[in-house]
Amino acid sequence: MNQHVAQALLAPWDGTWLYEEQRKRLERAAEGSWDITVRAPTYFYVKNGGNGHHYRVVMDPVKAASDPTSPVACDCVDACQFYKTGIRCKHVFAVILRYGLPGGAQEEADAPSQTKPDDDEKETPMTQSLNGSAGPSKIRPEIAVYTTAKNFLNLLDAVDIGKVQVELASYDKAAGKQTARASFWLDVGDARLVAWAITNGEFKTALAGKFEAYGGSEREGKSESRVFRLEEDPGQKGEFAKFPYRLTVSAGPGKRVSTSGIAPDGEPTSRVSMRLPSADLVKLCLTLEAYLDAHDAANFSQVRAEKVARVARRMAERQGVQPAAKAAQPAPAPAKALAVTQAQLNAIVALSCH
Repeated sequence: MNQHVAQALLAPWDGTWLYEEQRKRLERAAEGSWDITVRAPTYFYVKNGGNGHHYRVVMDPVKAASDPTSPVACDCVDACQFYKTGIRCKHVFAVILRYGLPGGAQEEADAPSQTKPDDDEKETPMTQSLNGSAGPSKIRPEIAVYTTAKNFLNLLDAVDIGKVQVELASYDKAAGKQTARASFWLDVGDARLVAWAITNGEFKTALAGKFEAYGGSEREGKSESRVFRLEEDPGQKGEFAKFPYRLTVSAGPGKRVSTSGIAPDGEPTSRVSMRLPSADLVKLCLTLEAYLDAHDAANFSQVRAEKVARVARRMAERQGVQPAAKAAQPAPAPAKALAVTQAQLNAIVALSCH
């Protein structure tokens, strides 16, 4: 890597304690043999040569190369542990070296050719958290992130389909890689119910200390079942009193039942569990409630119009009258994207993270 490139990338941290940490990660990025797959302009799969595991990086590499406050995210262990400090992991630097440098500097950076995704990188229910379920790649905003020594929990915005995605993963800290991952798309109504019960101390009274939800999907004639379970279980002798809540997300083979839903059909192929302290779960639920309330407030006019339209259709059906066709309306102007800094993002996420 060219010395001038390194100096330019590290300049924002010169004179701070972060400089040496960033230098180490930049050097690892320059020395690595990276396979980088572009899934969207700001979404990348990053894999080091001999390591078969890919990590997901979300960022604008051009902005990140020149602006230390430009938001970046990676799901590697290093990034999850140190996101509050503003430290960028080697995977982020690898993407910047490949795609974020201006013409001359980019040619001098070590940049192996882009490769196609392996079979394990193709679209799956687990990667839809960032890609969406169909069409162009869609990045799901993170509502909250919670990490422990062995697990991390992501709550992702899927409100456009009436869901909150709950993504749970386990990782081996010594090996520096994930060992299991499972996701469940929880109805917004169920998410609000659980959040209310937890924040108001009514989980045991209103839900008998346990909440389960079932879901699934069909792909190529095969059914996949998913199960979400949150339970209060301090242990028979109180051995888990400090971590009384256990969250489990599992996925595996399923079968269509008479109610048109999908039920488990055998043992799950993926199951991840983690325990949470009461205070941390309350913080997560408060963050979730605030996010959903903000979404409803920002989209109130649209939500109200949809409810009015549904009532009009029902009334017309009862009277045997076809509702009048809606007059064509000019397309609304696209909403302006909110400029969110890394500091603001960290402040929001810190509400629910260690």
